[in-house]
Amino acid sequence: RVLFRSKMVRRRGRSVRTRRVTVMDPWLGKYHSREKHWEVRANSSMYKGIQVGDILVFNNKTCPLGEISLRVHQRLDRKTFLELFKEVPLSEVLPGLEDGDIEDVVNKVFYQRFKLGPKERQYQVVAFRMSPISEPIPTSSSNSTCSTTTEILTTPSSDEGGLEPEIGRAHV
Repeated sequence: RVLFRSKMVRRRGRSVRTRRVTVMDPWLGKYHSREKHWEVRANSSMYKGIQVGDILVFNNKTCPLGEISLRVHQRLDRKTFLELFKEVPLSEVLPGLEDGDIEDVVNKVFYQRFKLGPKERQYQVVAFRMSPISEPIPTSSSNSTCSTTTEILTTPSSDEGGLEPEIGRAHV
């Protein structure tokens, strides 16, 4: 189940949307450490409205690092993951993985692990280049630990990760 939450705020003549996005371990940690700069998703209706200047608040309830707010600086819409990775460095999307054959990585990670082949065909793909705009907000969970890149890519897939339900809009 994919969840979505957004809030609108007027900034410099246009509305800036803030959206809460749940990301899987270890990707949240990679945003905190400034190793990850791009988020890549199937371009479903939940992501079509995200524009340059919008803010994504990334979180994961099982990771004690807390949430982090990131501003979108660039948006790339492409037909396939392979087409996208001709422009976006794989190391900035999946830090911690060795560079290799992009086609092999797309097949193993995006199609087999995350099962995104059907979504890619239905929605195409989108990538957002972002940078942090705030310091992390720690969570109250002290017994949890974040996963590593290797753990997330070798464990069975789950439906964890996506946008949270919409909570409303505010105009300033």
